[in-house]
Amino acid sequence: NDIIYTLDSHSELRAFSTDKGKLLWKKDMRSGRRGEAVLSGGIGIGEGRLYVTNGQNIVFALDPESGDVLWRQDVLSPVRAAPTILDGRVYITTLDSTLTVLNAEDGTFLWEHKGLGESAGLLGNASPAADKQIAVVGYSSGEVFALRVENGSIAWSDNLSSVRAITASTRISDIKALPIIDKSLVIVGSYGGRMTAINKRTGNRVWQREISISETPWVAGNHIFTITNGNKLVALSRDKGSYSWVKTLREFVNQKDKIGPVGWTSPVLAGGRLILFNTVGEAVEVDPNNGDILNTWDVGTSVSIAPIVAGETLYVLDDKGNLRAYR
Repeated sequence: NDIIYTLDSHSELRAFSTDKGKLLWKKDMRSGRRGEAVLSGGIGIGEGRLYVTNGQNIVFALDPESGDVLWRQDVLSPVRAAPTILDGRVYITTLDSTLTVLNAEDGTFLWEHKGLGESAGLLGNASPAADKQIAVVGYSSGEVFALRVENGSIAWSDNLSSVRAITASTRISDIKALPIIDKSLVIVGSYGGRMTAINKRTGNRVWQREISISETPWVAGNHIFTITNGNKLVALSRDKGSYSWVKTLREFVNQKDKIGPVGWTSPVLAGGRLILFNTVGEAVEVDPNNGDILNTWDVGTSVSIAPIVAGETLYVLDDKGNLRAYR
């Protein structure tokens, strides 16, 4: 519909035209005091509607053209992830490690599945992945479940908890990167240091790598591109998980004294190049064939959220809440 939507840290939802960036409408999605910064939820679109989680315990369905609320549904725990919408179902992951599934038409409850919670975890949750057969959800415990979309029964499960809890960070098994369903494989990784490809039908692991991630990988053909928590951009083969190349990106604001860690977004593939942004206001363009850096440019401010690509345009929401578009 030639509209792009943003949700900021104050849970203000905005709609912009994609051609000129004109603000079409905005709506405050907070249910409490106005103006307070929150850990926002996210946005999903499907079934001809816009679905929004506000970082609290409310899910909304809105008219994407006008922003009018069509229905709202309370859930039992805050939602810090975007909803996933497919085939009349809205999949929501809540902070207490529960997958709640709502009817996309009216918001009524269909079914839910509860995983194990963890006292230590990362901010936010991973949105579930879904196709016509299964929904795949990862929890803060490192558990991964494939659930049948009709009733939530378990098709298979796995656990990506670290077997070597050497440091405080490796004790965190949280799955923050979104699971990916790609044809016959489910690709999922954890902060605790495991990334794996799982056979979608059987639940058997096809391959595993000791890689710690909290950003969502990008799958293109027989390649998987991901940024590790050690700021290494990695290219793996989709089928075997073998390394194609590894490129270390900027790790610190002050590289010499190793002061001030730098965070990177997930890579996106656009115009035949991998593009990543970081928290010191840089963007890099990387050759997907060998990891060579082709170009670096200044954004002007930090970026923590991965960009999206639509209609030959790269959309970037910076940490000040400004929406930028690049051809």
